[in-house]
Amino acid sequence: MVRRRSKMTKIQNFINKAWMAIGGINNEDVYTFLYERPKIIRRDKFYEEYLWAVWVSGLKRKSAEGFLDKCDQEVFDYKFVARKTPKQWQNHFKKYHKPLREKARSKWNAVYSVANMLDAYKTEKEFREDLFGGKTRSKELNTTDAITLYEKRIPWVGKPNANFIVRNIGGEAIKCDRWLEKFMDYYNLTLVKLDRLAGRIKTPHGCPVRLTPGLIDLIVWCYCEQEVLKVRNFNKHFLSMEF
Repeated sequence: MVRRRSKMTKIQNFINKAWMAIGGINNEDVYTFLYERPKIIRRDKFYEEYLWAVWVSGLKRKSAEGFLDKCDQEVFDYKFVARKTPKQWQNHFKKYHKPLREKARSKWNAVYSVANMLDAYKTEKEFREDLFGGKTRSKELNTTDAITLYEKRIPWVGKPNANFIVRNIGGEAIKCDRWLEKFMDYYNLTLVKLDRLAGRIKTPHGCPVRLTPGLIDLIVWCYCEQEVLKVRNFNKHFLSMEF
């Protein structure tokens, strides 16, 4: 009689193989997550992640990266953007588009409004108090802060992007995008169950830190973007890999 593997065993098998497949610590996104996220909550870093979150919304990552690489680097500086009059800003971003579609205009207008919002804070402390309850260290941020950020009704910041921004500025949050949703559905998980599970999964070989829900989220994303490619392939791929 063949004994069926438990859900935990299957997930552990996936984590081990996925970690190796994406290159482990040498994966650019993993390395950034572990070592290059900011330690202190600051407006400039918040703005950079906000800009990225806005432009990757509805686009494939490579498309968003390719587009932003062609933009002047000044658009990543909220002070530069905030100094522009509305007309000057319209003229500035129009040159990136031929033709300029309404969705792109909406994104740039949102970026402009957030740049002005950030510039209006007199100090970093005032910014942190308003958006993150006065927290200073990035590692103190969590899902609760993402919910608070979402409730601020900042343009283009729905729940997924709120979690994405909090994670990328150094906090512990899960974006719960299409890949993680498929992953949780496949293993019949909820976010609460995933959080509990993180403490039980053994660290894969070569991983220098314990697994957190945020790191699991990233591993799932990196693996699926690299190996699964399309959401409709998810179940077939995981079954074929015996995950």
